Amino acid sequence: MRSVLVIVVFLAAANGQDRGVKMDESFDPNTLNEPEVKWPVILRPGDELPEELKKTPANTTEEGYRVQVLSTLDHESAADLRTKLHPQFDDEVYVIFDPPNYKVRVGNFRSRFDAEVAQLRLQKMGYATAWIIRSEVWVRPRTRR
Repeated sequence: MRSVLVIVVFLAAANGQDRGVKMDESFDPNTLNEPEVKWPVILRPGDELPEELKKTPANTTEEGYRVQVLSTLDHESAADLRTKLHPQFDDEVYVIFDPPNYKVRVGNFRSRFDAEVAQLRLQKMGYATAWIIRSEVWVRPRTRR
């Protein structure tokens, strides 16, 4: 029985190979265009920031914080609050529709500390229920001070 199995496997392997197939050997690895490697930049304390890292492209987002002032079903009350807060927060007041609610959020804060300062400011303005949330925030190009 074993010898029959060995013969069947041998015949299957011998017949399974197609001798008419030609391999394409036209590939030349010397003509291969490799993508440019971008190595990570390692900085030590006190090192100057490279120019390419100083520039933040416009209209980019990153994970940050906003202060939510209101969540309501009424679009008009959300729009009215946005209009009211707009002058105090430099165009950083947003009405976000998250069905079924309209949420009024303030700021584009990279750090929680900055968001807490804005939260205290809003609470002093009478919005006692203002709270901090994590959110995608717009990133402005950084300027030197």
